[in-house]
Amino acid sequence: YQRRVHGDYTNRKMDNFLPFPVFSMTIVNQYIILNGGKGGAKYGSDNFVRVYLAEKNVLKTITSEENITPETCSSMEPSENKQWIIVSRSASLYIYELDSKGVLTKLVNVVTESAKEGVEQRHARMSPSGAYVATGGEDGVLRLWKVRYASNNINEVIIDKEIAAHSGQINGVCFSANSEYVFSASSDRTCRIFNVKDGKSLKCLSFGLPSMDTKLEFRACAFHAKSNSLVTLATQSRKESYVTFWNLSKDFDPTDSVKIHENTCFRLALTNNMLAVGSNDGYLTLFDIRSWKIIRKEKIITTVPVTTLAFTADEQKVLAISTCCAYKYVPVGGSFKDKCCGIFSTCFWVLIASIVIRYVLNKYYWTQNLEHAQSLSLSLIHISEPTRPRLISYAVFCLKKK
Repeated sequence: YQRRVHGDYTNRKMDNFLPFPVFSMTIVNQYIILNGGKGGAKYGSDNFVRVYLAEKNVLKTITSEENITPETCSSMEPSENKQWIIVSRSASLYIYELDSKGVLTKLVNVVTESAKEGVEQRHARMSPSGAYVATGGEDGVLRLWKVRYASNNINEVIIDKEIAAHSGQINGVCFSANSEYVFSASSDRTCRIFNVKDGKSLKCLSFGLPSMDTKLEFRACAFHAKSNSLVTLATQSRKESYVTFWNLSKDFDPTDSVKIHENTCFRLALTNNMLAVGSNDGYLTLFDIRSWKIIRKEKIITTVPVTTLAFTADEQKVLAISTCCAYKYVPVGGSFKDKCCGIFSTCFWVLIASIVIRYVLNKYYWTQNLEHAQSLSLSLIHISEPTRPRLISYAVFCLKKK
């Protein structure tokens, strides 16, 4: 990490690398808003919020930038109408306005987690109605902020409720589609539901299986309006990660759950039909909610964690960024399994190649060395799944004595 922070990334020639580590990111229309830097004043460099205009899947043109040294942003979420960006920045809540030219204007800045010195917030999100903003952080307190408007724009936010929701850190917050409920996902292995109007606790969600309830921690949450369900990402320490749907119409009982990855996951992005999860071993997993199937697993350049991800405006791609400053656009369409098993897949051509190798060896080598040929056999040991860039696969053969 020290080498990455102090290293000079400005001379990288690859188009899919940024000249700095990225901490958080969101996408609004054709603009990518991200927070990055090289560690701030502690490391003698700047941190900033920057807006990029994507050109052919390459982040080059900068339309706006703000120096925020020494702070970093742990989350960036757009409002329902895509006009405002809700940012949790160290111990503060920031709200920006994004105009049609990609220029950010700061509207609100309030200190949120002021109960303890050095306590940071982890996530902030605005309700679909635009009336409230929810924040949650390291002190386990869920805060609801009332949004006030003037001239059709946000004028200020004032604290409305402080709820001692969790004994552990809050990792994610979200609202229901009707803005009546607010949810908080925490490292204390619970996800809680509160009424927005009175702050009353309605339900505490957890995994009831004795073998799991002491291991799974809630890492993120989002609301899926199409199925009227809360979606949570829960993971065991350095083990499997699970995505669960909790239906509002059924008193938030879990309706579906799937093991999304074999390793720890921290990042979750959601659309009407698709779900994307980023893992700490560098994989992006795409899940089709309609068919309830994992349709793609792809490694983002290296095995280092995926720090942030977001769907593009047309929902046809996912932009994922890793801690090594690499980023990648992953297409949503197409089935990962189809690419492995289809008639024209890489595995198919590897099998054809094995037949050709057997034929060539038989005709040009073994026929001339019959005695030696009779003592040898060629066997196919393994064909890899085409998970690398450009769907590259490989095969392992063994030539051995009988």
